[in-house]
Amino acid sequence: MPGADLSDNWPHREESYPGLMITGTAFLRNPRYHLPTERVDTLDYERMAAVVRALEHTIRGVWPTAE
Repeated sequence: MPGADLSDNWPHREESYPGLMITGTAFLRNPRYHLPTERVDTLDYERMAAVVRALEHTIRGVWPTAE
């Protein structure tokens, strides 16, 4: 994916540290990303919540729960 190497996780991957990167590609969708104009009132909380819910369902489906 173009731009994935811009992640803060990239140096860890280069050194073969295991990890999981989840990206919302915000810089491709939000012209204010990491700029002074990126403020709380410019964020899309409904979409962020949908991503969190999807991640929760994915993680619960992959890792067994401790009983």
